[in-house]
Amino acid sequence: MSVWNYRVLQSLDGSEYFVAEVYYDGEALSWVDSRDYLRWDSYGDLKATVQLISKAFDKPLLRVQEGDRLVEIEGI
Repeated sequence: MSVWNYRVLQSLDGSEYFVAEVYYDGEALSWVDSRDYLRWDSYGDLKATVQLISKAFDKPLLRVQEGDRLVEIEGI
């Protein structure tokens, strides 16, 4: 069973930070760069999305590695 949440990612070259959808299926991690997800037809849907995104800052930072792998970074 796969699950997902929003996480803060650091780009491969370390030049930027962004929020992405991260998918978990056992040990495997994949992610979707979906920077246009703050557009909704309803105020309630937008508010719910922003609340989910805000929880991303409570989790460790993930850094993008070669091959789009993600590695958790401690201490940020």
